[in-house]
Amino acid sequence: SGNQERHTFLWRKGIKRDLGALPGFMCSSADGINSTGEVVGQSGLNVGNIQDQLSPCGGGNNQAVLWKNGRIIDLNSVIPATPGLRLNEAINISDRGVIESFGILSNGDHHAFILVPKP
Repeated sequence: SGNQERHTFLWRKGIKRDLGALPGFMCSSADGINSTGEVVGQSGLNVGNIQDQLSPCGGGNNQAVLWKNGRIIDLNSVIPATPGLRLNEAINISDRGVIESFGILSNGDHHAFILVPKP
């Protein structure tokens, strides 16, 4: 109570590793992993209700994230700047690095997005 954090962990070969959250954020939640160990999900400011599988980081100002090569990447920082768009959750990643995500527009509309890595 009063000082809670919720982080994503990767369990591989009997070793559990805390993947952390974005700087200044208290929560992270994973939604997908590919065969190379890249993980996608969200990082949020609030710790949600543990039973709330749809918004484990409490909703609000969540950011879509990718954990790759031991670091966390805010996916909003790697897409072209688009005023009024915020990717708030990444839900799946293919073995080729294609990411399925959700985003919200400044007018409140929610949309699905596909992020395709540059060749």
